[in-house]
Amino acid sequence: MIRLMVVATWLLAACLGPAAPARAQPQPATPLLRIETGGHSSATTSAAADAAGRVMVTVSHDKTARIWSLPDLRPIGVLRPQIGENEEGFLYAAAVSPDGRMAAVGGWLGQRARDGVLLFDLQTRQPVRRLDGMPDAVNALAFSPDGQRLAVGLGTGGMRLFRVRDGQPIAEDRAYGGMVADLGFAPDGRLASSSSDGGLRLYDAAGRRLRQVRTEVGRPPARIRFSPDGQLLAVGYEAIAVEVRGGSSLDLRVRPDVAGIPRTLGAAELSLSSVAWSSDGRTVYASGSVWGGDRGPVLEWSDAGRGQRRMARHAFPNATSEMLVLADGRMALLSTYGEMAVLDRDGVRQSERAQSTGDLANPPGGLEAPARRLRLSRDGGTVEWVFYDAQDRWLRFDAGRGELTIDGAPRAGLADWAAEAAGLRAASWDYGSSPTLNGQRLPIAQRENARSIAVTPGRVLLGTEWYLRLFNGERRQIWARSVPGSAYRINQSPDGRLAVAALGDGTIRWYRLRDGVELLALFVTPDAQRWVAFTPAGHYAASPGGEDLIGWHLNRGPDQAADFFGVGRFRDRFYRPDVIERVLTALDVTEALRQADAARGKQTQAAPDLRRELPPVVTILSPRDGSQVSGEEVVIRYSLRSPSGQPVRSVRVLLDGRPAPAARGLDLATLRRDRAAAEEEERQVTVPIQPGRTVDVALLAATDDRTSEPARLRLIGPAPVPAAPLPSPPRTGPAGLSAAPAPAAAPTAMTALLPRLNAVLVGVSDYADPELRLSYAAKDARDLAEALAAQRDRGLYREVNLRVLTDREATRGGVLDALDWLRRQTTSNDVALVFLAGHGLPDEGRTFFLPVDGDPERLFSTAVAQTDLQGMLSRVPGRVVAFVDICHAGSAVLAQNQRGARTRPDMTAFVNQLREPGSGLIVFAAATSRQPAVELPALGNGAFTAALLEGLRGAADLNRDGAVRTDELNVFVADRVRAFTNGRQHPVMQRPGDVPDFPLLAAGQ
Repeated sequence: MIRLMVVATWLLAACLGPAAPARAQPQPATPLLRIETGGHSSATTSAAADAAGRVMVTVSHDKTARIWSLPDLRPIGVLRPQIGENEEGFLYAAAVSPDGRMAAVGGWLGQRARDGVLLFDLQTRQPVRRLDGMPDAVNALAFSPDGQRLAVGLGTGGMRLFRVRDGQPIAEDRAYGGMVADLGFAPDGRLASSSSDGGLRLYDAAGRRLRQVRTEVGRPPARIRFSPDGQLLAVGYEAIAVEVRGGSSLDLRVRPDVAGIPRTLGAAELSLSSVAWSSDGRTVYASGSVWGGDRGPVLEWSDAGRGQRRMARHAFPNATSEMLVLADGRMALLSTYGEMAVLDRDGVRQSERAQSTGDLANPPGGLEAPARRLRLSRDGGTVEWVFYDAQDRWLRFDAGRGELTIDGAPRAGLADWAAEAAGLRAASWDYGSSPTLNGQRLPIAQRENARSIAVTPGRVLLGTEWYLRLFNGERRQIWARSVPGSAYRINQSPDGRLAVAALGDGTIRWYRLRDGVELLALFVTPDAQRWVAFTPAGHYAASPGGEDLIGWHLNRGPDQAADFFGVGRFRDRFYRPDVIERVLTALDVTEALRQADAARGKQTQAAPDLRRELPPVVTILSPRDGSQVSGEEVVIRYSLRSPSGQPVRSVRVLLDGRPAPAARGLDLATLRRDRAAAEEEERQVTVPIQPGRTVDVALLAATDDRTSEPARLRLIGPAPVPAAPLPSPPRTGPAGLSAAPAPAAAPTAMTALLPRLNAVLVGVSDYADPELRLSYAAKDARDLAEALAAQRDRGLYREVNLRVLTDREATRGGVLDALDWLRRQTTSNDVALVFLAGHGLPDEGRTFFLPVDGDPERLFSTAVAQTDLQGMLSRVPGRVVAFVDICHAGSAVLAQNQRGARTRPDMTAFVNQLREPGSGLIVFAAATSRQPAVELPALGNGAFTAALLEGLRGAADLNRDGAVRTDELNVFVADRVRAFTNGRQHPVMQRPGDVPDFPLLAAGQ
């Protein structure tokens, strides 16, 4: 199935000018809450790569430009221009300098008459220059082959040519009757353009127009590409048409065969808007929103377009917005909705990335399709939907309980939207610009296309590309609210209190129906494994890891990159599931906060200005990402800034998420004291890099209260020195892993390289209070210790060292002493494992593990706090995995706050705090916040441990390579626990992005 909307069509509508929404005013440094998925969360509009095919930059309606490593599509960084609440910051065009050091991005970057282009340094992610004063939005960008000139194509106002080194204009051509759709340079510096006025234009290296021709396809030309020798020009169209023209004359040479390709799908006209040449110039490629079966195809014609048409490879179910042929003949493909892939010369995918948002767009076809539906409970607090591409998977979110569930069928009793009710009938609203009510047009802006409708007695809710609008039965508009993405699906709650909209940015949002005030937003990842619900003020509830999905964007002016801080940096202020539970009932965020604070026994205070609490900002200046170091140490230059003005107290270096051993130069005593704390200062640190190892390096800075976002880069260690051959090879271990020799054998150089497994396993069943006693927690710890001990002769570890504390041994002092032993025992080459089974109790927003001598009335002095656990484990040098089973039902019996309300520990907050940037911990939790951990008498273990034991003994070796990896164990344990408990318990695993998946145990009984 394909999308009906094509990027170039969107740009045409967006850049025509007067009827579009008014431009934003100058933007103050007010924090703006934004979705952050690690990829684009809205339509991808352009992409460009350097001449060597090592780095790619993409831009999007989500107001970010993103940097990707090629060919692995690893995210390197984000470029963030100044943005506004409405369309200021939409990005339409990208170009990368041939040497890969600079990117140009453009779109709607300022007020009217201040649209421009930002030139970013791709190492620092900071702008180096702004080309300002454009009369309209920037639609197209291209660097000359020598990197000295930048061509700029506008929505209105034609083409501009600038000198890169100083930003001075070289030439311009204003004689365009439409927007500039694309720009492209030939190897000798000639420049070509395509335009929505139907024209193709050719310029010499100085920007003087040489030729102009008018195309005759009937639809506008879109992407254009010169052949590698510059002799030919391929032209794609907003139609099923491709042309090859002379590179110097623009005369038509050939129209590649498109016979038999459908030209429309429903009311939408299909296109071959993207074109490219093979690296040898013999083959023309084309793609776009073309129907090709299950997946949108890339078509090719040999003999420079004269050959027979062939389906070269499959692209995406969505429209292909970009094709980039790289220097070595590989091809990078991007879909309109953010999917990416790199294909080799034979069309085999070498790497790919799925889209980052669950797709809420409407499919073509009937209005009864599941992906058209948005179903609500009577009070609007429960919403049910399916994603575009997963129509057999119904997602259901209950805001009052903070729960996301997945089902194979819709739930009875929820209300769907309707296009007519009580004598009101809407028509022409489905992708139309003239929606009607009872045959009369609803008043919306020119070129504002409707997307959805929900009619109830006396009220008509209309969703468009730009707005959510409420009308009464006489077509009078009651209110209009700008939305951050097309309103694809909408509904009104049956009780008349709420409007709900599924939007193009991947969110579902609730609005107060009487006046359109936004109350709540929900974002769910495409795999439905993570979610976050948040108010406009930033209060949020989330699944484990879900808080990574939103953050605060802070503008720093039109000529500087904005700052961005994940909301987890302010967890103590904004993690408020109790507010989320109340907001749709209270119909007011402030009132929901007051009620939640009252339930905590506190009076609501005015929140301090977030800008006074901002974390530091670290920027790595050198070396470049992907560099190979020549020695076993590398000097990393970085800059340090504290936007809040608070002094920076520490800087840490992490390698693959763990503390870097022997990093030198982190003493902050040398910071200049004669400068304001908010000023930027350059520093350096020396970091050891093992030969033959590729590592992800991260730098973290902290004030007394806040920790920065990690500044990251990947480095390749020096080539390893060949080791002297051993007298005889070791025995074979799991695939890809060397095995240790038999215990009696003398140590060898190979076994010395193997890590050790050090583990602390704690289980408490025999609590003094009979109501808290458990059946299997202590046994769980002993059984897991037995499974780990079996690893001693499996070849993955040279040693297995265990500390097991059960029942009377598991005192607070004993647990803390064992964790300290783990820190001292573990080196950077080792693996550390912690298992905690027993009761967890909450107090004042913190979670405590209750040891055998713990007193539920004195948790701070007698129990093990999550901060104790995090502090201990964050100092362990090696790779650390924590298994936590502390959410048993009995915890609710004695977990009482001052008002006697019984609660369980908040496992979401517990897991999220353990996986803070810099902790480097992989955390497995037995259950989510509201679920008790189940014990299974038939198996003699808790459900979580029973699944762990099965998995660690080999059942979790899903790819059958002889090793159980952390990600495999996550998949296996989650499925097995759900099966053991009939879906009553859902374990979770969180692995920080800079901590790699690795083999935890060798498979085998």
